[in-house]
Amino acid sequence: MSLSSSGARMQGDDYQHLLTWYYALMLLPMPRSDPAESVTRIEFEAPKAGHVDDIVVHWRDCAEYIQVKFATDGRGFNNSEWWLDDSHGYSLLQRFWKSWVQLKSNDNSTMVLHTNRHRDPKCTVMKCISSKNSLLMPLIGENGPRSRRGRERAKWAEHLEVREQDLLEMLGCLKIRDGQESFDKLVERVGEQHRNLGLRCDREAVKSGMHAVREWITNGKRSIDRKGMAECIRDLELEAAPPRAALLVQEIGYDHSPDSATVALDWVGLFEGEDPRARRRIKDPAAWNERMRPDLADAATEIRREGYNEVWVRGLMCLPSWFAVGTVFSDVAGWRIMCNKKNEIWDSSADPLTMRSKRRREKVGPGPDLAVSLSVSASIRTDVRKYIEATRLPVGVLLDLEPPNGASDRALPDASTARGWARDVRDAVRQERGQQDDMRLHLFLATPDVAAMLLGYIWNRVPETLLYADLNTGYAPAYGFPV
Repeated sequence: MSLSSSGARMQGDDYQHLLTWYYALMLLPMPRSDPAESVTRIEFEAPKAGHVDDIVVHWRDCAEYIQVKFATDGRGFNNSEWWLDDSHGYSLLQRFWKSWVQLKSNDNSTMVLHTNRHRDPKCTVMKCISSKNSLLMPLIGENGPRSRRGRERAKWAEHLEVREQDLLEMLGCLKIRDGQESFDKLVERVGEQHRNLGLRCDREAVKSGMHAVREWITNGKRSIDRKGMAECIRDLELEAAPPRAALLVQEIGYDHSPDSATVALDWVGLFEGEDPRARRRIKDPAAWNERMRPDLADAATEIRREGYNEVWVRGLMCLPSWFAVGTVFSDVAGWRIMCNKKNEIWDSSADPLTMRSKRRREKVGPGPDLAVSLSVSASIRTDVRKYIEATRLPVGVLLDLEPPNGASDRALPDASTARGWARDVRDAVRQERGQQDDMRLHLFLATPDVAAMLLGYIWNRVPETLLYADLNTGYAPAYGFPV
């Protein structure tokens, strides 16, 4: 059943108010790598902001003027036609142009379109959006006037009745954040922000913040600062527990909200491929141990320096990096790590269930090393053996460990089961090692991502370990973990 116009408007208002609350939470104390990035004030439905008045985020030395466009269904795309549609008055492009003319005297100001509309994969203009900074520039300005990009560029300039040079100057100040989450997903994201700040993070607590924003606007309030936000948190009785650090690792894709993390790592450019699903092969194999492991160690140092010992982990990562996060933020180092997996909290402090994996031990060669294949989500024993034989690894024994009920996506349904599985895997490796001090371990994973992290979390008193990345067609060495 489709929403009425008033119902759609109310849903759009709720989305905008919730997003405003998300940015307002940035006013609360959180460690940041650069003090210049601290948010100092938030405006909403701001006067003198043109058509980009929904949310204005003031950092110490810059500001973002955010216009929210919420679509109640998935039928509309973010494409050139949408931007140039002036059937209801001014087009979206004209509105941003007029706003830019009004705001361009403000140094370091950026306009932002925030929309849950998905990008039209066929649109020449929208293909230019950078996955890193959400800008059309510089790609939209490249290629000659007869190219498809050049013709679209001219069409946009003609629509505004301006020179292409002026259009490009404006586009250099316009970020397009499309494909943003649905209302329910935004509730989850704001809930994570609550959790990071030590606030109550249930759905009702999140919605109480959204309702607070609605009340501000209804009563004519148009901005809030840190002091006002702290008072609001107290009035809503949202305090719950000491805050936790938030670690964001962007490896195969970017996150919608890197600003909410205590430490945010960006490794996307280290991998081949333009799509997150295709980013499996690293450009320089040395980066695993010469760039990424040191980055994680530095993140742990920074988080510890801020006084935290509990860390909320999120990000789009390959399995080796989930495991590596666990080894750095480990049990023996005194950390507690958590992650949201399918709306459930997987916590390293969960009580482990007793588990005994199926163990298949087979001789594969004369070498001194041990290979372990963890067949949890899928059986990989045959593929691992083929790789060992094809690459002539110095492996004498292959040990395959599979959950007692077989490999499947639901083999480890929760944190307690995953903790018990991790302990069983570690103990099996220790038993296999025996007294062989010179043994090296080659580890292959087919596990849930957070389970890999929980395994890394207790990975101690084991042989020197070389972890392998799954390339979909074969494997490649990734991280090395010394004894």
